[in-house]
Amino acid sequence: MSDDPRWVISLADVPSDSTEAIDLVGVKAAMLADLAQAGLAPPGGFVLTTAFVRDYLERDRQWPKGASPQIRRQLKRLEKDWGRSFGKPPRPLLLAVRLSMPPDGEPPMGAVLCCGLNPDLAEHAGDEAGFWNLYLHYIRDFTRRVHGLDADAWDSLGPERVDDPEQGSRCAQACFEAFKKETRRKFPTRSWDQFKQAVNALLDAWATTTLADATDLDATSQAAIIVEPMGPLSVRAVVFTADPDDPLSDHVRIDAQAGPMCMMEPPPCETFFIDRGEAAENMGLSTGAAPSLEELVGNRAPAGELLSGEQQRHLAYLALRIERRLSGPVAATFAVGVGRVVLLGARVLGLDRMAREVEAVRAELMERLARRVAAGHGPWMRSALDERLTYPTTLTWDLVRRLADTRGSLGRLVRAAGYRPHRPLGEEGFLECIAGRVFADTGRLKSVFLPMGTSLRQEAFDYGDGDDSLLDFPPRWPSGRADGHLVEAMLPARPMQWWILWRASRRCRRLERQVVQAWRRDIVPRYLDWVAEEQRKPLDRLNDTELLEALECCCRTLLDEYAADLFLPGWLGPTVFNRLSAMLEQVMGPEHGRDYALTLTQALDDDATCCLGRDLAEVAAGAKGLESFLAQYGHRAAGELELATPRWRQAPGPLERMVRRLGAEAGRGLSARLAEARLRRSQALEDLPSHLRRWGGTTFEADIRRDLATVQALLACRESAWHFFTMGYEQIRRIVEELGRRAGLGGHVFELHYDELSEASSRSAEFAARARRRHQQRQATRRLKVPRRIETEHLDALFEEDASTDKGGAVGRPRALSPGLADGPARIVTDPAGADVEAGEVLVCRAVDAGWMPLLLSASALVVEQGGLMSTAAIAARALGVPAIAWPGAMDQLRSGWIIRVDGHAGRLTVLEG
Repeated sequence: MSDDPRWVISLADVPSDSTEAIDLVGVKAAMLADLAQAGLAPPGGFVLTTAFVRDYLERDRQWPKGASPQIRRQLKRLEKDWGRSFGKPPRPLLLAVRLSMPPDGEPPMGAVLCCGLNPDLAEHAGDEAGFWNLYLHYIRDFTRRVHGLDADAWDSLGPERVDDPEQGSRCAQACFEAFKKETRRKFPTRSWDQFKQAVNALLDAWATTTLADATDLDATSQAAIIVEPMGPLSVRAVVFTADPDDPLSDHVRIDAQAGPMCMMEPPPCETFFIDRGEAAENMGLSTGAAPSLEELVGNRAPAGELLSGEQQRHLAYLALRIERRLSGPVAATFAVGVGRVVLLGARVLGLDRMAREVEAVRAELMERLARRVAAGHGPWMRSALDERLTYPTTLTWDLVRRLADTRGSLGRLVRAAGYRPHRPLGEEGFLECIAGRVFADTGRLKSVFLPMGTSLRQEAFDYGDGDDSLLDFPPRWPSGRADGHLVEAMLPARPMQWWILWRASRRCRRLERQVVQAWRRDIVPRYLDWVAEEQRKPLDRLNDTELLEALECCCRTLLDEYAADLFLPGWLGPTVFNRLSAMLEQVMGPEHGRDYALTLTQALDDDATCCLGRDLAEVAAGAKGLESFLAQYGHRAAGELELATPRWRQAPGPLERMVRRLGAEAGRGLSARLAEARLRRSQALEDLPSHLRRWGGTTFEADIRRDLATVQALLACRESAWHFFTMGYEQIRRIVEELGRRAGLGGHVFELHYDELSEASSRSAEFAARARRRHQQRQATRRLKVPRRIETEHLDALFEEDASTDKGGAVGRPRALSPGLADGPARIVTDPAGADVEAGEVLVCRAVDAGWMPLLLSASALVVEQGGLMSTAAIAARALGVPAIAWPGAMDQLRSGWIIRVDGHAGRLTVLEG
């Protein structure tokens, strides 16, 4: 028997090599096997291989020799796995038998459902009348699909639905007699006979309908038969992660129909649209086990909408996970029942229109970068701002560039620190949005601090060890690592430049000691008074001119004035941290010194991130109401720098779901975790003298304590500044939303340029079309992947390199962000709104902002693709005492479910199982 060809194979045993798998079971079955092995499709099931199909056609519609025993062994394996018997009481296993075809073909015959259903199961179904209704549907469906008979002519044999078991039994007998009269043989009631007839019918339909010559083996090379445990019957839903009618839209489309066994007539289709950001996992829906006979009998088409809102969001969530797995937009088919969702299959969508759109965007981008290079711009590297903002809308990008304008807040900030920005820099700035990602022009970035003509060593921009930003670690005098992250500036012999650096160094030293007190006593209270005044403005009472004036006033006050004062303390913090860390490294060595510095600056009492985590834990524990939390933090959200993103107070649903998942017990545990992090910081400070004595560095203690007190105060203001800034940012959003409402543009208003808002009402139709076009282009940029660094001499190969690497080389090395050591299953998350991180799992994501805090509260460790020591990810992880590292390319290198170890001390990641 061991010499028999492989006619049958379990989905779990399909090879992981895609080429071998496709040769063995065809494209669709190989894809389903891959999804099942990744945990995205239910376990169980087997495939009659492509070799089975070829031999069947060669042998004149006869099963291959030795195939039956192999199939029976697979059925026994299924029965053992599920604890049920194929078509036998009291716990029957029913099967779905379907054709696996090449992805571009239309199936000539639908799946045979409920294979194995027979009259002997009636008394074990619980609802006998319901069983007979299901069985009568099955007889008609089997007769129509497998034998090609017009079963509609049998409607006179009984009512559409029966009310009692005896009536159902009589109707079934009448159908049996009609079947025998038509075919001159008995209707198959034995499970094996049903299965064999179903397989033969599927293959005959494939051969007759699809092939011009049934012996054309090339045409049959990807046809196979998939056999799986029966899924729910109520609803069939096809979920498109890219709408075929609007491929560049930002929504998921769901086409749903009542299940084929639920209605006599072909059911009408209902279409639902879900924004990608609203996709959310529903833990109450089972995606693994097949329904029992009682559940199948009880399946009914819903009386109202075919799918509830939670079911729609869950289906979108599952389809987007499949999209990420298959690296492209997909159409995924699900069976939906009460409490159950089962994936039936998926295919990658070949969207020519999207491909053309992406190519057009790519060509336009290459042309723009070529013009920039010709004008002396570049090279570019990923900005730290990219952690907070990706694929920005048109209006958001206008406002962010205004925020980073040296003629506005950024210029006020660096001038307050003693630097002198190059004046012409303000015309074009140094930020560049490339394929939806935020880059800094390293050739122009130096001019933020010093006049043009100043040259800095190129190493200043080689961030091989992380995502630190020149904006966080500006050049100082005297230069060196102890006084700034960057190595010494190479300046021409021009006294003005030397004097600017000397002045900046003295002024920053003075500001480090004084700015926090002024910030808390004067800046923040005055700013909060302004925000409160803006919140009280009745926007609906202002005419269009007054509304535009209010918008400009709000932007000028926040982006050009207050932002500089809000961010100044946090901007000074990283340099002081480096000075502190350098002293500790000099005494204790590089690894121990940096680790000790991180411990001394974790869980700062006045840090907004720490406060947000503490208050969220109290909400989960029931000690604080969600309404009270939203009153304090409702202006925040995941992706909050994107102006089009609804704030928590506007769309609290995702936050509510994450809080519910945390639960009261987890909330109390999180409060304890926060307390432990503060205790570790206090203990590290208490142990500082003994550590310095052990390492022979007692003479550094006074300087270390002075810098520690300074850096703790400055870093506590760093994330707090974003907390306060987003309060004013929310007021800008309010005004823009009102302008969009009046112009009839709705959310499309965020795709207008700032200077177009004044004409939004008078040219609404024109601007609506323009906004839709920009939205489509922005969606197309999501298909482009760019590396973290873009060199001017390598533009031609820009989109040919691995986007997760630098210059197409190896994936970047991990870097420690928060001390600690933790093991756990990896959970890769792209959007926090619909995600769930179980206690003990390691959260793996691109970057972190305030909207990720509910997930981070559950995580045992954090791995981000980008973020430096002063990033939100690092500060949040240290606030919660969570080990964290940054590893470029982590989301591509890891898989959810792998057991990994995160070492936040040494900056290492180890895969333990996977």
